[in-house]
Amino acid sequence: MTPRLALSDGFKLWLDEVAGGAKVRRGHQMYPFATSLRSTARMVPFVKQVAVGPDLETGDSVQVVADLNFAGLATGQYPDHALTEVGMATLSRWRELEIDNTDEIDEVARCAVLVGQGLTAGTGRYVDAYELWCRLVQLQPADYWFTDIYTLCLPMFLDQENAQGYNPFKVLTVVNKGEIGAIDDWRDWAENDATVGALLTKLLDRTKESFRVGGCRAFCRGMEARRLATEDPDQLPIALAAWGISND
Repeated sequence: MTPRLALSDGFKLWLDEVAGGAKVRRGHQMYPFATSLRSTARMVPFVKQVAVGPDLETGDSVQVVADLNFAGLATGQYPDHALTEVGMATLSRWRELEIDNTDEIDEVARCAVLVGQGLTAGTGRYVDAYELWCRLVQLQPADYWFTDIYTLCLPMFLDQENAQGYNPFKVLTVVNKGEIGAIDDWRDWAENDATVGALLTKLLDRTKESFRVGGCRAFCRGMEARRLATEDPDQLPIALAAWGISND
């Protein structure tokens, strides 16, 4: 069933509340990177620099420190900043595994380490992200969520209740047996429904603009690698091979 048919009742009120303001309200944060630092590869040099002192090799130290704060790797404002326990533990583990580099091939492994350290420390951002990811893969296999940026990231917006208790994510996944619908169907709805079209377009555009598919997918693959290592280790080499990643 298309999203338009499945969400015929209650969706407009939900959309008015979630997307009717200046910003589209997000229900979950499943991607802990912000603005300029959208991958661990970009973070590695700065994490190393913060580990030895306040000086950063960048033209915008304030922004870099803010981004590291957002990711839970640093605390304090520039120049009075330092690595958090999560930041120190993550860097230590990256070094131990020899992935403290900027190589794209190691991105998923670095993300898996970051997730693991965040979960161990009980950092809310990582606990919440991992909890949502585990719920998603209970509904559909991980590869379904990696279909495109909308399938992967729309749940962060859809999975929230409005004042009336309406949650479109729950409605969709019950009606469609765990799926949220194809982006073509979402766009067709937005383009051909005068009642919800403008706000629905705003929601879809915000989803695309907020995330970079490569970075977000790599981080979610890191969470999936962590989940498999914990719950089903025999499947981890299979998943890594499917992603084109060596299991050395």
